[in-house]
Amino acid sequence: MNRKKFSNICSAFMIIGFFGFVFGLFALSAYENITDYSTYSYYENRNLTMLPEPDTDSVLDGSFFSKLENWYKDHVAKRNGVLSYDTFLNMNILRRPVVNGIVITDDILLPYNKPETVNKDEIDNLAQIMSNRLRGHADKAESCGAEFYYVAVPCQYVYYEDQYPWYLNSRAEYTKASSEALFGKLEEKNISYIDMNEEFKKLGHLPEFSSAVDNHYGIVGAYETYRTVMERINEDTDLNIDILEDGEYTLTELPNPYIGSRTRKLLGQWRYDERLSIITPNEEIPFTRWNYGNEQPSASTVYVMPENEESRIMYGMYMGDDCSITRIETERPELPTVLIYGDSFTNAFECIVWNSFDTMYSLDFRYYTEMPLDDFIEKVSPDVVICIRDYEALLNLEYNGC
Repeated sequence: MNRKKFSNICSAFMIIGFFGFVFGLFALSAYENITDYSTYSYYENRNLTMLPEPDTDSVLDGSFFSKLENWYKDHVAKRNGVLSYDTFLNMNILRRPVVNGIVITDDILLPYNKPETVNKDEIDNLAQIMSNRLRGHADKAESCGAEFYYVAVPCQYVYYEDQYPWYLNSRAEYTKASSEALFGKLEEKNISYIDMNEEFKKLGHLPEFSSAVDNHYGIVGAYETYRTVMERINEDTDLNIDILEDGEYTLTELPNPYIGSRTRKLLGQWRYDERLSIITPNEEIPFTRWNYGNEQPSASTVYVMPENEESRIMYGMYMGDDCSITRIETERPELPTVLIYGDSFTNAFECIVWNSFDTMYSLDFRYYTEMPLDDFIEKVSPDVVICIRDYEALLNLEYNGC
């Protein structure tokens, strides 16, 4: 056999092998999607691309094929295994400081922040708009006989900003500029606010106040927020709120592995040594809970407990994850009513604060669209309105009940 013929045969086998591999991978992907079609990525915490439907226009302009490519990337066979291997390689072999958008330190997983230029004029403008809106909500609350409080809670990258390597953006400059601008405007407009970032520092800036693997605080940080807010309300008013003090509750650490929002992005390649805790009053307080405006009450619980000690748990175990509207009633009419609004940072807080009130309402305006906040305040006539926002959302004009 001459060299040219041998070369042609080898080329033919390579071409057949390549197309066979591509066809086999496509066939395996199709089979997996038929037998176990997923629309959500647990590890990436996002919806996967849906299979596009072709039409004449999308085929002719090429957009259909672009969407089809994105769908295939999301549903290729053994995708999670490949991503997990790539994560392992980047973390343990190449030792990259940032993997899958996560900054890896010795003990803490932090979000990667792109380099940014802080525009103080834009920040001042947003702070002005936000404070005007909050002043409007405070006016409505006061007109209905309620006290209004704005509570700022540090998200994880703010709490651990000193843990970033020097060459990465911790957003410290933006954090300082945005918080000073907003808090200054709140003071100008006589809006009561509590800065838990400063309060945590006064309490020793303990690691248990914030998670090392998730964007949220833990139950201990939520409890200190609860106690600080309740003490402030009692200082300012004659509501005389009964605060759940040390010795009146039990703090229980769960044995289950905690899967934080940062951990998930590393696809199982980070150790699961952090644990979540729950707080329960020593004296049982019966209550009834409603979710989503349902007529029928849901289970009387504020924690969604795991099935067994090996089950992995997430922050969503607090209040059963995000909910557009929640109402808890304790049948103690001598106590006041509280309305809380915000986002997921209210969840752990709600697990404790209901103990001090007859009725607790909670709104998450990412999902609640039935009526504006001011109308809801007028409808339920609370004694206290509490807005809880994390530092990243201080100047976010969305989902504030307007």
